[in-house]
Amino acid sequence: MPQEYVPVQSVLGEIPLAESVLYFDDFEHGLQWQADGTGLDYVADAQSDRSLRGAYSMFTLTKTTPALNDYVTVYRDLYLPPSQRVRWLTHFLIADLTYTQTVDFRIRHVSGSAGTYKEFRIRYVTASYVWQYYNGTAWTAISDSSQYFFDVGWNRLTFDVDVENSLYTRLQCNDLDLDISTLVPATGADATGERMRIQLYHDSTGVGQSEIQVDSVMVQAL
Repeated sequence: MPQEYVPVQSVLGEIPLAESVLYFDDFEHGLQWQADGTGLDYVADAQSDRSLRGAYSMFTLTKTTPALNDYVTVYRDLYLPPSQRVRWLTHFLIADLTYTQTVDFRIRHVSGSAGTYKEFRIRYVTASYVWQYYNGTAWTAISDSSQYFFDVGWNRLTFDVDVENSLYTRLQCNDLDLDISTLVPATGADATGERMRIQLYHDSTGVGQSEIQVDSVMVQAL
């Protein structure tokens, strides 16, 4: 068959869940995440308005009548690999920096046998253009983490953690590359059963509706 008649194929959305890949989602088959938010008309869905690749991305939008601290959060419960070291790779877009207050990424592990949790949380603060982490008591700026995003531009985030040793490992976002292995996660009691959760949270400045889109999410064992 002549080359011009060979159909073009894409295999990126069919990555097998084997070896180091624990989870992959490009939202081409709808939204399989849980969602919550302020009010009754927040949005969390797979939509084709914008995407990094393919036809769809995950679209999240705070409620119609904006107020300070309106939020949307989405999460997916997974399993922890034997190594207990994981990487969350995701791509996200902030539609308007003046409308979004923070974008918060969380990896939480609940130990079923111990009845405790470890939660690794980082967030980007649009007012100060820096990344922060949560130590269980307060949000603290991460050293040398100043970064400015463009509106409606895709960003690539890599977030590595060591669950077993209760340590953050590495934060990479676009050209920012930080060793955060001296930081420790929040901990506490949780008897709801074994799971690992990846979670995105964002909130509004009150000026307008906070809108975040996410695409090509991958969780890997390290």
